Amino acid sequence: MTQIYEAIIYLLSNALRIYALYRFSNAFFPEKKLKWYLEFFAYSAFFLLNSTLFWAFDIPILNLGSNFVCLFGITCLYRKKIHTALVATTLMIAVNMLCDCLLYVLSVSSVVFSSGMATTLLLFLLALLAEAQFQNNPHPKLRRQQILAIFTIPTGSIIIAMLTMHDYRKEMVAESVVLMLINVCVFYLYGSLNRAYHELHLKKQVEQQIEAYTNQLRLLYHSEENLRYLRHDLKNHMYKMQSLLREKKYDELGAYIKQSQSYLNTVQQFSNSGNSDIDSLINYKLSCTQNLKIQTKLEIKLPESLVLNAFDVNIILGNLLDNALEALEESEERRLSIRISYDRNVLSIAMRNTCQKAPISKNGVLLTQKSEKIHQHGLGLQSVKYTAEKYHGTLETAYQNGTFSVYVVLFL
Repeated sequence: MTQIYEAIIYLLSNALRIYALYRFSNAFFPEKKLKWYLEFFAYSAFFLLNSTLFWAFDIPILNLGSNFVCLFGITCLYRKKIHTALVATTLMIAVNMLCDCLLYVLSVSSVVFSSGMATTLLLFLLALLAEAQFQNNPHPKLRRQQILAIFTIPTGSIIIAMLTMHDYRKEMVAESVVLMLINVCVFYLYGSLNRAYHELHLKKQVEQQIEAYTNQLRLLYHSEENLRYLRHDLKNHMYKMQSLLREKKYDELGAYIKQSQSYLNTVQQFSNSGNSDIDSLINYKLSCTQNLKIQTKLEIKLPESLVLNAFDVNIILGNLLDNALEALEESEERRLSIRISYDRNVLSIAMRNTCQKAPISKNGVLLTQKSEKIHQHGLGLQSVKYTAEKYHGTLETAYQNGTFSVYVVLFL
């Protein structure tokens, strides 16, 4: 019976190990385009082949070779480039071997180590850490909870197994099943929660983007309406101005021209760079605060052919504008400067605004202040930072003489 229990625990450990390698693949290939059932079949075949070879021959070099060949075949399904699949496979195998070596040094006489369960749980922990690192989660609070869960659950499972599993018995098999199911289920549910939260975040971004586009269309509609009425009445306006000019009523003529200008400018369009995503967002944000009488300086130079991810633009510009406008509401002197430029695949965003209170720095990060709740927060800037990192970019902030500056660089 001992051999049967030993085989069952090994199969459970191997199944979790291959699941851990699957989670590793999520880190290397976050945008998979493989059907789920093909992926399930590939990993199931990997499990059956690897387990059979281990029990039939128990030759380490053969076991290593089967791992490498199977993983390489699966990664080739994800990415057609051979060198990318080769590097990813080599790294996953190297991490697996490193886990074996680290736990071999301990030389603890326990079922947990001899069955490979400890190695598998450690590999699972590293796979989850790699997945969390490469995900660039823009929600700092959720990210911290994820890291805490990753360290607590697999590490706690290893400790519990070391303290309770001393030989191969049916109770140990049941405990192995429970511990591994806890790890898989918790992180599967956590992944589902993370995806749901991300989709909710995207939904809010879509709603804000729709509002911005609607506002942009409203601006264009009113501008077009004003021009249409002006063209219709242009003849009468010309007669009126010529009459005032002939009668040398220059003051009345000036007032009439000024009135015509104000009629044309009833709807202000702050940004008109030609990029609809950026123009609509800036116009929407600034039009909502026209009563603040902000001195705005815009310098946006973008090529017409430039295509940006609307969601990422919304995250970066939306958060920066929200923070700037919030600071301007509390400032006596209200100045806002926005400079956006694109040169040789590098997009630069620089924003400066007056700030009544100096921001608080925590761990090298400048935090804005919410006066109505009397607490500091830096979630907006953290979201900008994580989004910039998706493009291998940077975020820098500075404060000097009552002016807050933020610089974002993206490599497109």
